[in-house]
Amino acid sequence: MFSRAKPRTQPVPLSDEQLLNEAVSALARRSRSESELRRHLQKKLGRPDSDSGTRIQKVIARMYELGYLSDQRLADSVVAWKQGQLHLGRRRVTEELRKRGLSQSLVEHTVEQAYSEVDELTLARAFAEKKRLKPPSDPKDPKQTAKLLRVLQRAGFSLGTCWKVVKSLGSQAEPEGFDESATLSDADP
Repeated sequence: MFSRAKPRTQPVPLSDEQLLNEAVSALARRSRSESELRRHLQKKLGRPDSDSGTRIQKVIARMYELGYLSDQRLADSVVAWKQGQLHLGRRRVTEELRKRGLSQSLVEHTVEQAYSEVDELTLARAFAEKKRLKPPSDPKDPKQTAKLLRVLQRAGFSLGTCWKVVKSLGSQAEPEGFDESATLSDADP
């Protein structure tokens, strides 16, 4: 009924051409940052040895030469998608780009450029509409208000903006220990 586990075999070493083909294939499946591609290729090679780093560096340099790899292009497309289609806030988009292994300066520059002309409150309202966030059934219930605030904060919006959206949805409750006046004055420049 049960089959025996197959013994693990050593991964077949990849030639330079196979490693290049693997990189092209990985980039064809989805856009990747340089660090994501480096990790992927290292995983395909198995245990690191003395020349694996140089082989991977050669493949990455070739991907840049061919125009298949560009961290700037990746950052621009991720920001455009997350902001335009998903209506996510600045903080969430910044975190997503950092997870992908992009440099801090590139992330800051790209996010600042994209969000400089966007009103955060309008974006948060668009997010609330897209997610069909409803006003609390009991406007004075702090648990329902806190739930709405958490959803908006996970989407990357500042607490002041989240509070404004929740208020516009009709909530009249204030979570315990929450000072709205301090948050609103700190959040808005």
